[in-house]
Amino acid sequence: MRILSLKSHASLLGIVLLSRILLLIVGWATHSGLTLCHWDCIHYVELSQSYSLSSPWFPAWPLLNGFMRPMLAWMSLETQLVVVSNLLFLGGIGFLIRFAEQVRLFPNRMGLVVFILGFSFYPWNLQMSFGYSEALFFFYFAAALWLMSEERWLWAAAMIGLGGVTRHHGLWLGAVWGVWMIAQWRKKTFPFRTLLLSGLVAALPLAGYLFLQGWLAGDPLAFVHAQENAGRSFSLLRLAKVHLPSFQLVYGLLVLSWVATFWGLRHRHPWMRFFGMFSFCVTLFPLLVGADSAPYFSYKRFLGTNLALFAFLATYLARYRWASGLFLLGNASYGVLLVCKFVRDLWADG
Repeated sequence: MRILSLKSHASLLGIVLLSRILLLIVGWATHSGLTLCHWDCIHYVELSQSYSLSSPWFPAWPLLNGFMRPMLAWMSLETQLVVVSNLLFLGGIGFLIRFAEQVRLFPNRMGLVVFILGFSFYPWNLQMSFGYSEALFFFYFAAALWLMSEERWLWAAAMIGLGGVTRHHGLWLGAVWGVWMIAQWRKKTFPFRTLLLSGLVAALPLAGYLFLQGWLAGDPLAFVHAQENAGRSFSLLRLAKVHLPSFQLVYGLLVLSWVATFWGLRHRHPWMRFFGMFSFCVTLFPLLVGADSAPYFSYKRFLGTNLALFAFLATYLARYRWASGLFLLGNASYGVLLVCKFVRDLWADG
């Protein structure tokens, strides 16, 4: 079922692309020669040239860029990561639009437009434009959603499996997907053979990754131990003390995410319930895994793919055009400020 015309599709994708280009221009214009590939992106540049199975970084993003390097040798590796991440983000938006239309996620076009633009303008989704692995994970996530809506179960399983070796919360997504698939099988949507084959396909990337870690690195859980060596913690009791609430924006996002979680779980639409389950996982995850020196480490980035949060906001804000406009304008403006601060910090670091 198509809510938007082809012209509206092109316009919506054009707005998303233009917003990304403008943000990149802000960065480059503020400091000439800046590649916008810093911090995690620098690690991915190194890993793309020589990936180690004992690394605390999942393999999909650096291996993809290493594979594409010969085809994009005319640009620097830093530029390649930024360009490819933006293309993946735009492709993921296209899949997300098609999915939302296919399952009629919203009853009208305003809800869909606010959902897509709200997600695109979310300030911390800027990481998807700066060479991080978030863009690849989002691409796999959105592609899997569209493929499931088309009942292409094995292809969707492949996307879920690849997402599980791209970002940490891809493992949570795999668990939610597994519960969803079992529920669909119980409804006789597909035979048991499809459920079994889909499970095997989805498990294959992670199983291969763990096997290679055990064979080549000598430890099948080398990734977990590398995380601990990098300052992460896996003690819930100790982290409960580290994560005591305070008056910070991240805690406001935490509360709003819990609201969206229970809203999604209680929603009549089955895909909203899917989003609610995933929201529960990504909201809970930082409570279990964090950095001792930085409470809710990367939490705002984790919420970048919390689609329940954006669906919740879109459902209620779309009722009022002025509220939708203020929401999108506020997100976009704060995104520009973050880019300016990002560049200023780089300038200060020399």
